[in-house]
Amino acid sequence: MKEIHNSKIITPITDGNITILFRGKTFRGANKSDYDNQIAAVHSIEKFVITPIKRTFPNCNINVIICTYENKLNIELAKIFKKDYGHNVELFHIPNDVAGQIYSYKCALGCIREENEFVFILRPDLIFQKEIDLSRADKDKILFQWNLFTHYTIKRVPDQYQFVGGNVFNKYKELVLNKKIDTINAGTLHNLYNFLIKHNWSLDNISYLNYIKN
Repeated sequence: MKEIHNSKIITPITDGNITILFRGKTFRGANKSDYDNQIAAVHSIEKFVITPIKRTFPNCNINVIICTYENKLNIELAKIFKKDYGHNVELFHIPNDVAGQIYSYKCALGCIREENEFVFILRPDLIFQKEIDLSRADKDKILFQWNLFTHYTIKRVPDQYQFVGGNVFNKYKELVLNKKIDTINAGTLHNLYNFLIKHNWSLDNISYLNYIKN
């Protein structure tokens, strides 16, 4: 199989909470351009990720959680989401002396305490240029960002963001917190597809958001 399976929608999104969960490092670099890029990323995420989510699921309540490494500038990101865009925002800091993508990802998942229709997990430094496709949103699925593997042989997936349906979130969280993810591509989340398959995740519960022609 060269592409992730496009499975049928099992359980559509209705009403309830949706959490936008940021994980990983912010303000990568000390130059003004690095600062400007981070601020631009936040505004692009609001425009191309959160706004389409609000439009597609108008009966849902959106919460923003930022789980990142300690940085005094992070309060600016929280203020943008709260004051400029009116979201409920929580900010959690990870100690800077404990680095690693896997560690920070697990910390972020641990911040989710309420039930959700889905959790959208993404890096905070991404600058989007087009809207995400929500036509395959499903409360029973993990959705990767694209239909294509970035390496067909080892089934490596892009790891910048993931959609985790509310009906499978607790199962997913328990697996990630207690099992080793990066048996391939150490220190990254590129092995998440294989990780799910290894732990008996059905192909009917794995799909993708955006379609790219092969």
